[in-house]
Amino acid sequence: MMIQIYDGAQLLEARDCRILSLPDGRTGAVWRGLTYPLLASGAEIDVAGEAHPPGQAAAPPPRPAPTGHALVAGTDSAYLLVAGAALDAERAAADLRQAGFEVARTGRYLGEPVDGFVADWFVRVLTPGGTGALREHVAVLFGSPPAAPEAAPDLRLRLLTAELAAAHERALRAEAEADRLRLALAERGTAEADLATLRARLDGEQVRRMAAEEETRTVLARIADTPDPAQRPLPSPSRRLQGEVEAVLAALLPRIRLLRDGIATLAVEFADRRTLYRVLAELEGCETAAPLRWKTVQGITGWIEKSRVANGQDDQGRVYARLDRSDRTWAVLVSHKSEQDRDIAWLGRQ
Repeated sequence: MMIQIYDGAQLLEARDCRILSLPDGRTGAVWRGLTYPLLASGAEIDVAGEAHPPGQAAAPPPRPAPTGHALVAGTDSAYLLVAGAALDAERAAADLRQAGFEVARTGRYLGEPVDGFVADWFVRVLTPGGTGALREHVAVLFGSPPAAPEAAPDLRLRLLTAELAAAHERALRAEAEADRLRLALAERGTAEADLATLRARLDGEQVRRMAAEEETRTVLARIADTPDPAQRPLPSPSRRLQGEVEAVLAALLPRIRLLRDGIATLAVEFADRRTLYRVLAELEGCETAAPLRWKTVQGITGWIEKSRVANGQDDQGRVYARLDRSDRTWAVLVSHKSEQDRDIAWLGRQ
């Protein structure tokens, strides 16, 4: 699987490493002949820490395939999102490769929940012929996708109903306590202050109960006037985020034209897009062939690149750009260091 290799705080490289099981049950990755335990992220090792010779490690036991998943489709690729350990994502990637799909890479999912599903990892699959075959295979691999989240009006109704039931229960308990105090008053002629407190509490409970009943009636009326959610599906959070990114580009960065699946990449692989927006703003304000501190892509005419673009987790993002002199817009490819060779080959064909 793809592992980021650190020497203390310094990132040395990111590369595919063999995964083994350490004697104490932890999972490790092999780098330069030694097996290092995976760090908490599940996809990193620290070569400055403990290491084990190959003879002390064995192949990890098989893990059941994860059941939760979601798909974020682009124009020529798709992101399969899975929950669980890093090995679950690697197992899904291996199955897809075996089935004939071209897997670009795997990585930590940094986007928002998709249709209520909280993912941990992504598998980026190239889909030049569309996502139909991928969806069919994923359905067989994972089974049915997770159930859609409960519609907001239905959830609100359940909460209001529970609150109404609780208010009735509190009122009954308060009335029972008031009856006991009334009996004590009759017997001793005391506890008038306690009785006044209970009366005030009962009045408060009555107000809360009436408010809850009124809100329940309001929600029921709204539900009766609302079409079936199946007929009017709400956009998933990932689609809303992609729409937000598109709006930012259109309003603030009109000279930026993202290539391939740039919008989906921003939504899936960037937990924090501030650095990326600053990089794109450099292009937006540049009328020459390259802004300051950008470098040319070796072997390809017209393309420049910006490395070490932070995504909220690491600084392995890459941005490639080319100025279109006909309309002064910038064609931009947002990607990751691990796909550098494939990206440069693709840029050379444009």
